[in-house]
Amino acid sequence: MAKSKKEIREDVAFSFDFTASIDEAERLTKTPCQEVKARLDTSIALHSGSLMFDLVVLGGGYYPGREYDNVGAEQAGKTTWGTMAIANAIINIPNYCKGAYFDLEGTLDPKWFINILRVQANGRDLGFDIKSYDNIFGKRNDEGKGWDIKPRFRLYKPSSGEKALKLMNQYLSSLPDKICMQGIWYYSWEPVDAKTAKTMGGMTDKVIREMFSSLGVSWDVKILKSNGIYAIPVPNNYAGPEGLIFVDSWAAAVPEQTVNDDSNALAQQARMFAKYLPGIKTLIGKKGVILIGVNQNRLNPGVRFGSPEYNPGGESLKHICDCRNRMGAISAGASGATEKDGNDVYKHFSVINRKNKITIPNTSFKGKWWVSRNGKGGCGLDIVQDTLDYLLITHQITSNRRGFIFSIDGNNKFTDWINGKHITYNEFKTLIVDHVFQGKKIDLRKRCIDQIKSGKGQDLYYKHNDISTLPEEDVEDDE
Repeated sequence: MAKSKKEIREDVAFSFDFTASIDEAERLTKTPCQEVKARLDTSIALHSGSLMFDLVVLGGGYYPGREYDNVGAEQAGKTTWGTMAIANAIINIPNYCKGAYFDLEGTLDPKWFINILRVQANGRDLGFDIKSYDNIFGKRNDEGKGWDIKPRFRLYKPSSGEKALKLMNQYLSSLPDKICMQGIWYYSWEPVDAKTAKTMGGMTDKVIREMFSSLGVSWDVKILKSNGIYAIPVPNNYAGPEGLIFVDSWAAAVPEQTVNDDSNALAQQARMFAKYLPGIKTLIGKKGVILIGVNQNRLNPGVRFGSPEYNPGGESLKHICDCRNRMGAISAGASGATEKDGNDVYKHFSVINRKNKITIPNTSFKGKWWVSRNGKGGCGLDIVQDTLDYLLITHQITSNRRGFIFSIDGNNKFTDWINGKHITYNEFKTLIVDHVFQGKKIDLRKRCIDQIKSGKGQDLYYKHNDISTLPEEDVEDDE
């Protein structure tokens, strides 16, 4: 029986597909659509330096293309968190250049930085002497135009907020885009016309071809034809972050006009951030770069109701931020925030999440800074307490009168050997610091890091903890 005109019209309406025209729009604009996974891919996250921070707040670690803010009063550990992130970028990101440190406050202490890097490396051989500052921040040649030792992490001390943000923009623009197509990660370059390349940055079609020719590599012809971009596969299909940018601090990013004239200083700074930060946020997403910023808590004496605290920089900083965390020192008892244990000195801290667009918001945890270890200062996080807290919260270790009993999740020779063993705190400390337990060498902390990256850590955390309730600390936004 022949179809009626109405039935034919309905068939045409339901079968019409816009895919081809949208594909053409992507090709013309050189913007291929991205693939999405059903859950957070913890394997691509960068370890923060803390198992508890990764697990409870970050959802696995720092994710590429995301912006994180650490806020708090002085001595809250904000810079230390950023320094630990830099250390782990140096340890884990495979590219030679791992990122940039915008030190607007002049807070970098090289010795302190090296101490934290050594603790985070935790005995790993990084392939270079980590005691040498030149191996990290580079060494210029005699002419000053090149490098005798190329920097693994670049240190900048710009004189104004505009210079810092413009440099950040150019730094990011110099990197290739990173895209995933059919499960394969590519570095990609979008050609621009000569005028755009001169005024806004980027490379023309000719320059890109010359670059590939000089490197002796070929681009993917199919992707160029279908999407209009030059692309090459990322070595080892590496999906993690391509670099990390740390800003210390947003409050110290002072506009040039404010240096000479302090009238409307707050408004000028807010306008500066509103002008540059949205573009920078777009770039970190395209390039696969992590951005971590530090901000301060200040008091507005004119506020009579509610909290008088606020963070400098205006609303743009809060809007582009994916994860904002409040850091602070807390009391350890009668001795205050400081605790002494033999030759070691600790300070206690808390981290409370204020905003989180990546995973569950309003979470919190507590920990200790290792202020002094055997008389040597500046070690960063107490990795012993951090590892113990992680194992306790995931129910992989339980306490009894003799100390602790292991019940590490997994089935292999390591877990079969260690599970059910009794261990004292001092034995546990030796296990984490020296990787020795009952005469055997084992890196338990690295196993915990790998467990989080595999997603198993989150599964255990969600299984054994009620994460639907707010933390005990006050989490009402203080801005």
